[in-house]
Amino acid sequence: MIDNQTIGIGIIGTGGRGTTCLGQRIAETADETGFRVVAVNDVNAERMAEAKGYLAAKFAAAEIQTDIQCHSTDAALIGDPNVDIVLITSPQYAHCGNATIALGSGKKTYVDKPIAHTLEDAARIVEAEACAESPILMGFTRRYEKAWQTAFRMVQDGVIGETRMLLLRAVIPSHV
Repeated sequence: MIDNQTIGIGIIGTGGRGTTCLGQRIAETADETGFRVVAVNDVNAERMAEAKGYLAAKFAAAEIQTDIQCHSTDAALIGDPNVDIVLITSPQYAHCGNATIALGSGKKTYVDKPIAHTLEDAARIVEAEACAESPILMGFTRRYEKAWQTAFRMVQDGVIGETRMLLLRAVIPSHV
């Protein structure tokens, strides 16, 4: 544990990235890190409830108790006094709103890749970070997104033939 303390994590965006990738890994390493998922938020209430149950089961399997709260808004999650770190894994078009609120709260903030949907939103996030008490932590990996997993399966299944080289010139939107 870090300084013999429990560190409360709030996850905004309970899709695959926030739940089965990062959330699950937090549960798996909770004994070593002191991290606990204590709150979740998603615009899809059913998915948020499923994520709460999934993560509670992962913590229980690790024999670690955590009380995960569902918040109907990102602001409510960020305002939760049990949340020390805000993990933003919502779709990229929502990052600006999520991140500016989180950074304005003074809480440590992780923003999943890409930082924003537009250059203007990215600039707003950078400006909010400049005024914040701590820098944001950026995550960058695309392998868990549906479009990339579909492309990978197509290569594995031979749908596009033998692959010798892959050149990407544009980013596939993560919400496709």
